[in-house]
Amino acid sequence: MGLMLKTVAPRQGLVWVQQGMREYLRHPLAYLALFVAFMFTGALISVIPVLGEILLLMGIPLLSLAYMMATLGSGRGAAPSLAVFIAPWRQLPPARRQALFVVCLAYALLSLLAMALCDLIDGGNVEALITGLTGGQATPEELQRLSEAPGVVSGSIARVASTMLLGIPFWHAPALVVWGDQSPAQALFSSVLGLWRAKGAFLVYSLGWAAALAVAGTVLSLLLMALGSGALVGLVVMPIGMLLTAAYYVSLFFTFQDSFGQPD
Repeated sequence: MGLMLKTVAPRQGLVWVQQGMREYLRHPLAYLALFVAFMFTGALISVIPVLGEILLLMGIPLLSLAYMMATLGSGRGAAPSLAVFIAPWRQLPPARRQALFVVCLAYALLSLLAMALCDLIDGGNVEALITGLTGGQATPEELQRLSEAPGVVSGSIARVASTMLLGIPFWHAPALVVWGDQSPAQALFSSVLGLWRAKGAFLVYSLGWAAALAVAGTVLSLLLMALGSGALVGLVVMPIGMLLTAAYYVSLFFTFQDSFGQPD
């Protein structure tokens, strides 16, 4: 494709949210299947010592790319399918496959470095709290103790900040390698420029998805409580969260399209 870095108006961020939801509703089960397949594969890979964590982290940029490819294909009449996960490795020339592999590996290694630095800040207390919350076996008293452990607040802030900063150069990088034939370094740099030129739109975009998640959770909770089924809130929140997550990933293509142009 002919690369053309664009300046995006802030109001476009809300349009991206709307486009993502609208496109998701065209193929809801197919788009959800992409996310479920990634989660299932990730669960299997994560049991491999050391290498499993690296492979799982390498898969995160590939998940974004897969959704972008699926959304592009849907706009051209092809229903989303799991084939988007292997399409780059089958269809790209060797040099471009290698560049994509380097981008994914760089993301994994930098993520591990960021997590190690965050562990130094909180002494691993945030990870212990997350384990307690997700394990389902910790008592309320134990969770209270874990939440009040030293470094939990600063460690949580550090993790959020590092995730956001790491996401900037890798936001568009996989797509720029595949569709723009850019080198890993050039793709990372172009991604930073793309987000900077559209910083207002991405701020509105982030607020839009946060609002969508908050509204969905609030409406669902109130509805179940009105029906006398408040105890089911915890069981329903996860599926709703997965649906919104899938719709969010669908919207990624539109952020790329408006920032760099329509892929050939």
